[in-house]
Amino acid sequence: MTKFKKYSEQQFATYLDNLGLYWEYERDWEGKNPDFTIYSDISKKRIVAIAEIKEIDHTKGEKEILKKTNFLSRSGHPNTSERKKIHEVREQFKVVRNYPCLLIIKDLTAPPKPPILTLASMLGDLSISFPVRVPGKKPVGKTFNFFGKQGKMIDQKGNRKQNTTITAIGYIETIKPDVIRSGFDKMMPKIIKEIGGVSDEAHTNLYLEKAQKLENRLTKKGFDLDKTAIGVSFTLNPFRKKRFPRSFFANKYSRIFRYSPSKSRILLDYDWSKV
Repeated sequence: MTKFKKYSEQQFATYLDNLGLYWEYERDWEGKNPDFTIYSDISKKRIVAIAEIKEIDHTKGEKEILKKTNFLSRSGHPNTSERKKIHEVREQFKVVRNYPCLLIIKDLTAPPKPPILTLASMLGDLSISFPVRVPGKKPVGKTFNFFGKQGKMIDQKGNRKQNTTITAIGYIETIKPDVIRSGFDKMMPKIIKEIGGVSDEAHTNLYLEKAQKLENRLTKKGFDLDKTAIGVSFTLNPFRKKRFPRSFFANKYSRIFRYSPSKSRILLDYDWSKV
């Protein structure tokens, strides 16, 4: 039995097992030991990808805020931790650059980052441009978002691509698949709205009664609302050297996002819950 150094590594191994992929933990690559070498078959003849797991922790004060609100507004830059992890894996991936390389992040206390912020870590600080209204003149242009400076995938001095060995950044998350599949998570806010909130004991009891009825109905249909699973949401590096092995990861509990420069939009390529 593999002895992992971090619980997040065990979570990722569980995710790979659910995908039906085979893996080797800390295989030696010319003196480097990336966390996972991932294979398509049990004979380990075809390498699908290489993955390195990094954990983001928080200060005691940040943990208290997250515990109470599930939201964290940092006084520092929101992309600092993620960019640090990108920098840390550069050397580890140099010896495996001929394969797709995945930086897998586990945020130990906060929810996974939305893909727009992960792209900001790659491409530059998320910024906004909007027309200024001058008296007597029509505003020129329109409001749009763009990526500024400090992106880890762009060398600002030479204005050229870098860190192209990183194919994608993935976030490990714990999900409740049947809650999502059944629509339970979307029906609950509607119930709260219908009863006018849960501001007092009477409304709270009514909410609990309706919630229990909904849960019973869905359970009878075969949904297990207590079931949990490990999922990974990937955001592709627009400057990746190697293609993302989509056919192997477009499966159980994966989400795959990519950025379309022509449309200036983030596209959801694959969502397990919609299949």
